Amino acid sequence: MVIVAVLCLPTKVGGWGHIFGAAETHMKTISPVTHKPTGVFIPTTGNSQLAFSTLALGSALALMVYPHAVTGVLSTKRRDIIKRNMALLPLYSIMLGFIALLGYVALADKVTAANVKKAGNPQLAVPYLFQHLFPSWFTGIAFAAIIIGAPAPAAAVLGSEVSRGD
Repeated sequence: MVIVAVLCLPTKVGGWGHIFGAAETHMKTISPVTHKPTGVFIPTTGNSQLAFSTLALGSALALMVYPHAVTGVLSTKRRDIIKRNMALLPLYSIMLGFIALLGYVALADKVTAANVKKAGNPQLAVPYLFQHLFPSWFTGIAFAAIIIGAPAPAAAVLGSEVSRGD
């Protein structure tokens, strides 16, 4: 679902150039509340870019020791399964990055951006995006995937905490 969204949605809103242009415009917009650009969370100086990039790299490398990964390792019966899963784990990080790109696509789509602003909840950006730009049957599949996939990491972490006795 994520791959289909990342490949199809940019063509519906004008391409990646338009998407990143809209994101740049949005982040330079001055907030009437804080009187600062809305994109202040993006590192702009050399020191903050280094800090942000090392944080991102460290987080990607630490993915191998997150509780849900360790639980999977402890529950396997064969060594080759652990090797395969650890080799594929970086692809999971890449998919998370693709999901983050969908937020930029939502900024570029005027109807989705207006709906999110009206709702006052930016967490609805991707569901509104799917609802507006995909046919209803695919939107249903995407929403089902979100509902099925969202609790899985939390359940795995909870399982590791319960197994430790926490």
